[in-house]
Amino acid sequence: MRIGLALIAHVTLACSRAPPPSPAVDVEPSVPTDAGSAPRLAAPATRLVSHIVNGQVYIEEVPVEPGTDDAGSAPPLTTSAPEPAACDQALAAIEAALAAPVDHRVVSAAQEVARACDATSADRPTLARRLDTRAAASSSLRRELLAVGLRVHETASRAMMLGAVADAENDGPAAIDAARHAVALAPNEPVYQIHLADLERRYAVERRFDTIVQEHFIARFEGDVKKDLAWDSLRILDEAWRRVGDLIDLRPSEPITVVFYTGPDYQAATGAREWSGGQFDGKIRIRASSLTQGEAALRDLLYHEYLHAAVATSVRGPVPAWLHEGLAQRVEPGLDRLRDLAPLKGHTRTTLPSLQDLSQGFSTLTDHDQVRLSYACALDIVDELVRSRGERSFAQLFEAMNKGKSFEAAFNDVYQSNERYLDVRWRGRY
Repeated sequence: MRIGLALIAHVTLACSRAPPPSPAVDVEPSVPTDAGSAPRLAAPATRLVSHIVNGQVYIEEVPVEPGTDDAGSAPPLTTSAPEPAACDQALAAIEAALAAPVDHRVVSAAQEVARACDATSADRPTLARRLDTRAAASSSLRRELLAVGLRVHETASRAMMLGAVADAENDGPAAIDAARHAVALAPNEPVYQIHLADLERRYAVERRFDTIVQEHFIARFEGDVKKDLAWDSLRILDEAWRRVGDLIDLRPSEPITVVFYTGPDYQAATGAREWSGGQFDGKIRIRASSLTQGEAALRDLLYHEYLHAAVATSVRGPVPAWLHEGLAQRVEPGLDRLRDLAPLKGHTRTTLPSLQDLSQGFSTLTDHDQVRLSYACALDIVDELVRSRGERSFAQLFEAMNKGKSFEAAFNDVYQSNERYLDVRWRGRY
């Protein structure tokens, strides 16, 4: 996310562990179209910066100085063993799904169904192998498989997964129904109650929103006043989709929703703090009033937040915050290294944060100078990786992760190194 001084937006980073969404992240930039960049405007006096806080992203408006599988969810609540006939139906549905391409989220949903059934030990690995060879999918297929899984074997966590898919499709009533079902199955688990309250709060605001649907993005907004902003944002995001895709070979197969809130609606829908300007929780959510700095600032913000969204939805497994934020800054069309790396001046290897400090997000940071330093470090570390193995190395890293390797193993393969050595090498320059 982009870093700023006054406003910070909170978002969920669903790193292709499909947002447990994986950790949340603040609003990220979006993908470019072939339309080309719009003319640059005069540099604003402030700029937007995002922060990953406990898996969520915050966007902050700061002055420009001269010169971001449901990890926190409760264990599944199991009921009676599935009926053999229901399992036959479920496994048949999985076999039918193999006729269409699916991504790892669909694989996960299908494996949930397979585990719920009393399939033979030979059936399960065969299904898993066949599913894992597929790529690129439709959320409707995942939704169908999860619904079958619920009929076969009800668990609160599976109901929550189904609700998450419905929410991703902007089907508020279905998402709320699924969350209520999860609460009924596990009434003593506060995580489900909190999730239900979040959904009800958001859709109480968004039920009156208009929608623009395009191939890669869906914009939701209230009234004609924000329609022009929505269209401008979609144009920039589509541009980002192509340019970021060319850079790191990640092209989300499902449309990403961008929601614009006016006035008090942003806080009413998200429960964010007063200074929050945007967030990403599987959707890019933006307080429209924070986008008054001109088209250049909007383009940087959307590119930045889109990068977070692309990584979160298209990479299998968690990606450390320093890489998320470093890459997100690199893809901004208006990147100014002189400005963004300025916080590093005067520091030595002993005063810089370590990669481990920068891996989990910047949620513990309260000092603004420390926040700016953390973002500068993230950008500088990613620049170091580019100097070492080139810009295409990120595409190779994510490809290895999507083939099943952990971040650590994939990083070692691509950079012939590990994070500890990178830390020593990077800080050794200071």
